[in-house]
Amino acid sequence: MRVIVHPGLHKTGTSTLQVSLRAARDQFPDWHIALPEDIPGLSRAAAYFSREGDPLQIGYFQSAVAEWLDGLEPRPDRAPLRGIVISNERMAGVMPGAAPHVTGYHAAPALLGAMAQVLRAHFGAKLDLHVMLAIRARPGWLDSLHWQLVRTEGLAEPGTAFRKRMAGFDIAPTLGAIRAAIAPAQLHVPRQEEMAGLAQGPLTPLFDLMELPPERRAKVALSKPQNDRPRHVDCAALCDALAAINARGLAPDEAEAQRRELLRAAWRENARHEKALKDDR
Repeated sequence: MRVIVHPGLHKTGTSTLQVSLRAARDQFPDWHIALPEDIPGLSRAAAYFSREGDPLQIGYFQSAVAEWLDGLEPRPDRAPLRGIVISNERMAGVMPGAAPHVTGYHAAPALLGAMAQVLRAHFGAKLDLHVMLAIRARPGWLDSLHWQLVRTEGLAEPGTAFRKRMAGFDIAPTLGAIRAAIAPAQLHVPRQEEMAGLAQGPLTPLFDLMELPPERRAKVALSKPQNDRPRHVDCAALCDALAAINARGLAPDEAEAQRRELLRAAWRENARHEKALKDDR
């Protein structure tokens, strides 16, 4: 049984991949596709473990996965099951920078190792486990993390302070620890910059692991990019303005309203620039 575990990582096209799979579930009658909403308890336990390091949460995490596997319905009237795809960024922990002491993916090896244990216990020798974990170049990765955190998580740090706090962010040692934790399963590490040039973007390396033929791939539309940034405004200044709103200590509803107004203005400015570019052609 081929099982493909996709824990992101954050800001590498994961949301775009998940939106695309969600819209095309009927194209995969021979696969179980599990997205964040499909395994109750997994995200919560992984987040607690990532933030607090409480080993009890690893047990809750494993129980959530085991219960989901045990609850998979028999498929007598459907195509034989070829495999399972599980896509959820929380399997690597919370987003780096989301908590003061979370400056990387230090929880990912333990979480993915725990996931591998549950899958081996369930499938035994039939298991063919692959972990697909996308990465990207560090400077753009940190900028994208900061954008996400000031926009949706209430982060109050301006960009300079955020990058200083994240100075030790280095994915290479984590990848080595993950390989050791999931062995003998294979770890696949596509790069976001390379996936961006592919016709189906982040879906391509996943479909490669699923061994989907071209005619089946063609039936799945790639979603438009999720969590995109306006390209024709000063995004660093925009992020710092969002962080300043978060630092004011406003009631949540008021802070959200101010962020939305600032973002609407930025997207309007972006649209004007794009129109001007088209008019100049």
